[in-house]
Amino acid sequence: MPSLPTDNSVAEAKKLLMLKLGVSFFSLIIIVFWLFNLSDSFTSTRSTAAQGQPAEVNDDWQQEFTDTFSSLQASLENQATASGNGEDFLQDMADNLAAREASPSPVVETGSPAVATVTPEQLLADLAARLPEAEQPAIDSCPQFINCMPSIGEAKPCVIPPGCENITQIAY
Repeated sequence: MPSLPTDNSVAEAKKLLMLKLGVSFFSLIIIVFWLFNLSDSFTSTRSTAAQGQPAEVNDDWQQEFTDTFSSLQASLENQATASGNGEDFLQDMADNLAAREASPSPVVETGSPAVATVTPEQLLADLAARLPEAEQPAIDSCPQFINCMPSIGEAKPCVIPPGCENITQIAY
């Protein structure tokens, strides 16, 4: 015995039918406008040909494109011949290298004393005084994590201190 359709299935069937009709209606409208516009385009082309003008009015932009492309190609060829494809640059580099190899300049002048006047300890102390940020902070002074959770009020800076990059983690 066939089951009777329920109100829910009837409503769903009506909705599906309305959807199909709506899509079909709007598709038909779009196709009609497209065909009307297409036929109008053919009509305007025929009318210009009937007035004695050539049917190919678009030859103007094709000619301009061809002229522009050929002038661009000619200018590129002129630049390529003027620069010698980089051969002049490479030849200059080879000449400069050969000149430097022929007369090398010494790093330290001969006859001058090349003795270090600063001890390594003095050099390290001087560098430490000039670069205080180079000192690594003690591991105990690095926080284990930085709380970057969003909160109400003033924003917190979420910056890991220098030197603590591998120790401190950011908690989101």
